[in-house]
Amino acid sequence: MRLLIGTNSFSLTPSNCLFTVTYDESGAFGDLKRLDGDFGNPGWMVFSGDGSLIVGDESAPGRILTLDPTTFQPIKDPVIVGDHPCHVIAHEHLVISSSYTGGTVNITNTKTNTTTIIDHSAIYAEVWSKFKPSTTDHQDRQESSHPHQCIMIKGTTFLLVSDLGSSTITTYDIAPLLSTSVSFSSSAPINLTPLSTLIPSTGPTSGCRHSLFLGTEDVYTVNELNDTITHSKLSLSSGELTEVSTINLLAEDLITRGHHGGAGGICSNNANDLIYVTVRHTSPGGVVTFKRDESRGVLERVSVTESGGDVPRFIGNIKSDIFICNQAGGGKVVKLGLGEGESGAELNVGAMVTWIGEFKE
Repeated sequence: MRLLIGTNSFSLTPSNCLFTVTYDESGAFGDLKRLDGDFGNPGWMVFSGDGSLIVGDESAPGRILTLDPTTFQPIKDPVIVGDHPCHVIAHEHLVISSSYTGGTVNITNTKTNTTTIIDHSAIYAEVWSKFKPSTTDHQDRQESSHPHQCIMIKGTTFLLVSDLGSSTITTYDIAPLLSTSVSFSSSAPINLTPLSTLIPSTGPTSGCRHSLFLGTEDVYTVNELNDTITHSKLSLSSGELTEVSTINLLAEDLITRGHHGGAGGICSNNANDLIYVTVRHTSPGGVVTFKRDESRGVLERVSVTESGGDVPRFIGNIKSDIFICNQAGGGKVVKLGLGEGESGAELNVGAMVTWIGEFKE
């Protein structure tokens, strides 16, 4: 199996490189290869329905790159989007990215090569108009909207957006954008009105970072700024999100605040109903494991382990394995040991690593 690695997120000095590495499913990394090109800060990547490789260049201005998956050469001109697109997904003929400092969600129609933009600044302003910020009560307040992740709900036309700045999870219905003949333009924008906007009970300083959709209704969101995880239920008919519970990621004695903001990424292991969350401000970095009650969706913390590196952020599934990307200390990718006493394979990349995924040959 061959894996892709994204590097150098949100940097003023773009890395302009991707990495590929072979991985033996028995549990060992092989040859690491560096690929240079006009990639900017290539963070998140995804393969589109036609097989092309979509890369989010997390620069300012941000770009969405469409590459040949064999030669890694551009197939189309880059699409300019909001600053620092930190997450990208492909859905039918649409490419959807969330621009962290741009405060926008960008939806590109690959058939017409046009983009519509959802500006989250109004959501940010509305949320914070209800609170009186002070240095004591809201010291972790973000200065603007920061859309961080978008997920499509399988079997629906619902798009969920987690926003670190406004600390919200918003539902949109993108059905109007799915016609292949629809061309987006600034002169005739297609306005998408939120169906639902949820603020976790911990308040807007929670900082919603990543959402994980699991099962038919359960949505789990990690809240960076107060180290919690929110479990919500999604109505598959209306798109409304309702909070079920919010719990601490770590026991109080493990919270050091040594690194600003703890919760990073989230993923699941469907084979055993476990959910994993990376925590960056422990030293070394950590991974918190939760057991999920399949019938009710309720979470119970079962363990906290080391991530194998410093500042773990992304964590994700590749087939039956789970990998962690540690951003600091030269960058290390670690396969999470899932069995009792199982040690994971490690790969020193030598650069900040922000994402890893399967290379579909």
